[in-house]
Amino acid sequence: MLIQFAFFGVGLFAIVYFFSPDLLFSLVKKKPLIWLLVMFLYPVFSVYPQELIYRAYFFHRYRSLFPNKWRLIAVNALLFGYTHIIFQNWIAVGLTAAGGILFAVTYDRSKSTLLVSVMHSIFGCLIFTLGLGQFFYIGTVASIPPHLKI
Repeated sequence: MLIQFAFFGVGLFAIVYFFSPDLLFSLVKKKPLIWLLVMFLYPVFSVYPQELIYRAYFFHRYRSLFPNKWRLIAVNALLFGYTHIIFQNWIAVGLTAAGGILFAVTYDRSKSTLLVSVMHSIFGCLIFTLGLGQFFYIGTVASIPPHLKI
């Protein structure tokens, strides 16, 4: 998990830094109390329920439909990404589909909702810290540039 976090953390940092440096650490700089609330509330009220539904329930309920584990993981990741279409931008859908692969593989190997929830929390908090959080809550749909919207 540490290698994955370092790889994606550096990659996401570089993407934000080079393509939208004004976003880098924007929530931390502009609204530090909101950022702090997100760091504590997001894992409990967003991540854990998502992991209960998308990993624990989904894998338990639909594993028999997908004898090939990679199909199960792919379908799970695609559905997880698709759910984020409510944010009306391809960044939210793409990042969550990619994260969905990591989370599904981790859940498939470990069968641990807690482990995958911690992993999801760390990656999600990184996204909010780096400044990409604006793509993951509905309040900003109107402020997202048109070329990033779906």
